[in-house]
Amino acid sequence: MKNTFTCILFLVFVVLKLQGQDYFISFSGSGAATQVGTVEVTNQNSGTTVTLNGGDLLHLIPALGINPINNQETPVQIFPNPTFDGSAVIRFITSETGKVVVNLIDISGKIVSQSDMMLKRGEHDFEISALHRGFYFLSISSPGHSAIAKLISNTEMQGATRIEHLHSNANASATNLKNSHATVDMPYSNGNILLYKGMAGEYRSVVTDVPTSNHTITFPFVSCKDHDGNTYATVQIGTLKSGVQTWMAENLNVGVRIQDIFQTNNNVIEKNCYENMDANCNVYGGLYTWGEALQYTGLEGAQGICPGGWHIPSKDEWSELTTWTSLGPEEFAGGKMKEAGIIHWKSPNTGATNESGFTGLPAGLKTPNVYGYMGESGHFWSSTEIPPINAWSWGLVYSNSSFGFTGTIEQGWAFSIRCIKN
Repeated sequence: MKNTFTCILFLVFVVLKLQGQDYFISFSGSGAATQVGTVEVTNQNSGTTVTLNGGDLLHLIPALGINPINNQETPVQIFPNPTFDGSAVIRFITSETGKVVVNLIDISGKIVSQSDMMLKRGEHDFEISALHRGFYFLSISSPGHSAIAKLISNTEMQGATRIEHLHSNANASATNLKNSHATVDMPYSNGNILLYKGMAGEYRSVVTDVPTSNHTITFPFVSCKDHDGNTYATVQIGTLKSGVQTWMAENLNVGVRIQDIFQTNNNVIEKNCYENMDANCNVYGGLYTWGEALQYTGLEGAQGICPGGWHIPSKDEWSELTTWTSLGPEEFAGGKMKEAGIIHWKSPNTGATNESGFTGLPAGLKTPNVYGYMGESGHFWSSTEIPPINAWSWGLVYSNSSFGFTGTIEQGWAFSIRCIKN
């Protein structure tokens, strides 16, 4: 058994050599803000996420890399490590109250177990149990701080691996945490697509990247605040040669929710939430009839319910995504626009890479009478009418990677809205 484990360790180091070098990524802002507050980085291939301060340096390390095990001077303490009975205690300190996410990631980059909870500032102990034999990364993300540690298990276990909160000590000092300009490690394999979400006050910007060298990610911050004061992440899609469009990277969620009645021209922005649940609007955005979205102007390119400086995209502007940008052709563009994974999308979410950063969600739809297809499809109005009762719309589905359009839908159906910058 010992010889087998030694062979595995040897193979890991061989693969590490074959995978090539690691990279350092820094961050800056342009436009409405030049200082980046925080950055959330998601590996679209593995689903792993780290959060760091805007002044921190992201260190991308080969996914199979094994660094020295954390000692007592690091922000994360694990004991015992290696573990010989499949269990270990994790201890770390948070300097702020907020949401803390603990991920256990295997050497392929897959999340094996996760804990997600609100914690007060202080020292926290968690227990990992039923840990199978192998090498793991332990990723901890909390407000203003992220850290990655390495963990080895040298035992055969049965059942699902679990991460459970043991206790917290609010009186513990936070002096052991990294300073505001830290280097944060993240597992990475060549060719992985990374999605960066930069935040600076009310501004949020999304950038995607396939790193091949050390470089700086610059977030083009622009204002996107709706009638209710909600702010939205934005993303630029296209190239300097083909033309760059700036889109909302989230579905619009503005207005007053109405229940089981029709949206009407009454000078009040009205929305439907799927199955009349506010929680669905909070995740997937509101659903709007064509007339409500345009605020009953009927004008192509109207601002409608969009934030100031933004408008409902026309048929031609939607078509541009597949005609002139790197997302085309239509049969593949949808995969590049859909949020990756199956947290919101029904499996298999075919072709989803979200390499555009558009982060399309399956909000479903509402006919005049019923809701349907949440998790399976997302539909978006254009501002281009097909008189007398239809309008052009586009859609994403879980079962293929296309970005399809149709002109056969009546204006009384309620779809999602994505706005485009003027």
